[in-house]
Amino acid sequence: YNTRSIASASSTRSSQTKKSSVTSKRRSTSHKGSVGDESTPTVRRDRPSRTKTRDEIYALYCSFGEKRHPGQDFLSKIMNVLRDATEGLLSHAEIYYKEKGPRPVTRPLAVREKFDEYVTTMIEKLKLYEEQCRVYHEHSINEFREMLELIERTSSLMAKLELDEQTQEAEKVLNGIEKQFNETLEKILNEANEEKSKNFDQLRPTLGHPTRKTELQEIDNREKSRQSNLLKVVTEFRSNTIEDIQTNGQATVGALATNAERLLILFDDILTADEITRTKIPPVKQPLEELVRRQQAGKPLEDVEPTPILERKQGHWA
Repeated sequence: YNTRSIASASSTRSSQTKKSSVTSKRRSTSHKGSVGDESTPTVRRDRPSRTKTRDEIYALYCSFGEKRHPGQDFLSKIMNVLRDATEGLLSHAEIYYKEKGPRPVTRPLAVREKFDEYVTTMIEKLKLYEEQCRVYHEHSINEFREMLELIERTSSLMAKLELDEQTQEAEKVLNGIEKQFNETLEKILNEANEEKSKNFDQLRPTLGHPTRKTELQEIDNREKSRQSNLLKVVTEFRSNTIEDIQTNGQATVGALATNAERLLILFDDILTADEITRTKIPPVKQPLEELVRRQQAGKPLEDVEPTPILERKQGHWA
């Protein structure tokens, strides 16, 4: 519908209806007066209410905005719903009162007698609904701020938990390397000791005779070879183990640095409670016992919102 044309037509028809009603009442009154002026006492009649002008009716049609609200937020959608409801209700009501004419309504408790009264009542009810929606919206925003504050307090523990878990995984890897090192070294030493025992068992007092010098020399060479191989294996195994530890240590440090950077980026993008617009809701009335306790403790009787010492927002570091 064209809101301005609807309002103009509604004003014209309403004024015409009122004029015809007033004229008929005047004729009826004059006729009754001519019949029995002396016997019938004069009855004081209330002055009819003024017909709303075109601009006033147009203002009622535009109670929730002349144009649709382009936003997609909660209040914009509610205002569009109320605007469409107002235009639809008033347009259908105008058709109803036009067809009704001077006849009285069949349900006076539910439907007003005049179009102007109906419009005023419906606008009041719709504005009451708007007020309820705004209160609900304000409470929802405050609850959302409280949730963000809780997230801020709990998310401060997330970094420590994440780094502790990663450090524990690195410790498990190092413990595994240490366990493997001990098991392998023990196996090498056991094999070397077994070979040493065999060489020792081959020693005899008779090997000191010059004719058996060759046998003694072979045993000596095998023992020296065993010791040399043992030293070589242990040295190589030690070097490989140290290299593995250094590699895993560097990988752990790199992973910790990468994870710390990722956490900093996440914390930098987190939505803080101070970025949410604080709504003005009437303060909660405290019981008398609570007020007395606060007064005795020297605390303010009203709840004071804490002022943040440092500014908190995205991309801001104190």
